[in-house]
Amino acid sequence: MKIKLSALFLAAFAVASIAGCKRDGKHGPVIAKVGNDSITADEFKKRLDETSPFLRARYNTIERKKEFLESLIRNELLAQEAERQGLDKSPAVREQVKRAMIQELIKKQLDEKLSGNDIPDSELKGYYDSHIDDFVKPERARVYHILVAAKDAKDKAQAKKKAEALLKDINERTRKGEVNAFQAVAQKDSQDPTSAPMGGDLRFVSKDELTKSYSAELANAAFESSPRSFPASRLPRA
Repeated sequence: MKIKLSALFLAAFAVASIAGCKRDGKHGPVIAKVGNDSITADEFKKRLDETSPFLRARYNTIERKKEFLESLIRNELLAQEAERQGLDKSPAVREQVKRAMIQELIKKQLDEKLSGNDIPDSELKGYYDSHIDDFVKPERARVYHILVAAKDAKDKAQAKKKAEALLKDINERTRKGEVNAFQAVAQKDSQDPTSAPMGGDLRFVSKDELTKSYSAELANAAFESSPRSFPASRLPRA
């Protein structure tokens, strides 16, 4: 069996290279002849796509793909031998085929139902209109901030001076190539107890959420500035 299979495998690639455009009742060029049957390029791709991502990653070279084709040829040879011995007519095999057909039918019917082909357009539109908030979400931005608090009007000038010094430090460190300069400064100097341990990260927030939690000024600065910029703004907080 191994000797015959090896010879057949080599012959298959000869057919693929010499007569790649030949078709044998299937879609795609024939890449292997197995008895009276054949394996096409489309069938090869389909069978490869059916494997798990882990196994599929293994067949990433020509040699590995030849191994996979060899396994397909081996399976086809075994199937042909089983058919030659009449095993396709055995009750056990026929029962398995029946179950496979039932599963395919159920899958086909489910796919057709999920496709929405049997649901009127008016019903689909009505559902969309009544659940529009589930489909349309406000713009969100990933925002990092550093809070320098001022207790009263007297502290505002000092707080502003400190914020400007921190911003200057961040810009200088960033120019020198420090990727996470903002996060490092936020962890050390931000007075926001919630976001400081996370490098000033407020996660993804909408403009409305940012306005309610902090201020309209911060929200405008966050959504109108370019990515990775460090605009300064006053943060009036309760």
